[in-house]
Amino acid sequence: MAFKLCFGILDSIVVLLDKYFETNYNGNIYFKPTCLQKIFQNIQNPYIDALFWLSCDLTDSSKLKDWQVPNPDAYILRILRNNLEHGWVRISETNLNIWKGKHDYAKSITKEELEVTTMEVFRYTRCAILYLVFAITYNEKHRNFDKNIKIAKMEVPSYISI
Repeated sequence: MAFKLCFGILDSIVVLLDKYFETNYNGNIYFKPTCLQKIFQNIQNPYIDALFWLSCDLTDSSKLKDWQVPNPDAYILRILRNNLEHGWVRISETNLNIWKGKHDYAKSITKEELEVTTMEVFRYTRCAILYLVFAITYNEKHRNFDKNIKIAKMEVPSYISI
């Protein structure tokens, strides 16, 4: 469940940024490079670019010619996610599987492989959340505000325990 929820968070980040930047994109929104290019093509923000490259990592580049992704092994995470969401996955203790055959449609994975890949998806999701925060902060710092509006500033106290 945690593995699948992380991909939901990645898609939700794109939806949130679409609403924040008011792009009014009408198509389906996914955490994929093509979708990010279409939605944010007129947005100049280095952290949106970082999200784009993060999404490139999760792209299956086997069907693309002359395309070199930053992390060529990360597309396996998206394939596993699709199998978890739309197919079925068999989690076994070892790689030896009595079910292997031409009529076995399940993706087989060991418990250790699932743990490692889940931690990898956690890292991607954590980076995407940070890029989301940085993208909004960057945009707010560079936004042109009305000079007549007064914004109250409040200092946040820091407490140090002795």
